[in-house]
Amino acid sequence: MTPSRGRMSVGRAQVDVSYRELEGTWEDVLLRTDELLGHRVRVTILDSRGTDGAATGPGSIQDRILAIAADIPDEELARLPPDLTDNLDHYIYGSPKRQ
Repeated sequence: MTPSRGRMSVGRAQVDVSYRELEGTWEDVLLRTDELLGHRVRVTILDSRGTDGAATGPGSIQDRILAIAADIPDEELARLPPDLTDNLDHYIYGSPKRQ
């Protein structure tokens, strides 16, 4: 949290107040509930799109993996062993191959 002092709208009035800003995901805010108990808070939901219109939110893990995989050149994908999914432990840890 960043401590600040400035003018803020409180209802219809502009008042000089001390305030702290906390920016992050909802999960980040939830981690600080003990610190925020008893304080007035203002929640502003930020658009999850960047200035170029692309989504900046976390998305699903599947979406993230597919986006990364889409950037892998075909010639690199061709170098992967055809049994990679069946024998992943072999290729990562050296376990015996499954037949």
